[in-house]
Amino acid sequence: MRRPTQKNAMHSLRSPTVSEIRARRTRRAWLAVIIGLAGVVGGCQFLRVLSALPDSNDDFIFF
Repeated sequence: MRRPTQKNAMHSLRSPTVSEIRARRTRRAWLAVIIGLAGVVGGCQFLRVLSALPDSNDDFIFF
């Protein structure tokens, strides 16, 4: 039974070098920092929107 050659072509047989592993770790760390900052900023903005909503129906007459 033959194995498909396309599957072998997609996966290289060499293992990554140390510099490639470090670059991948650095990239993932920066991605985590960016996602974390976006979550904090987005969360603060979401809280500002929630606090701007009126508390009761009586407050809607002022808008």
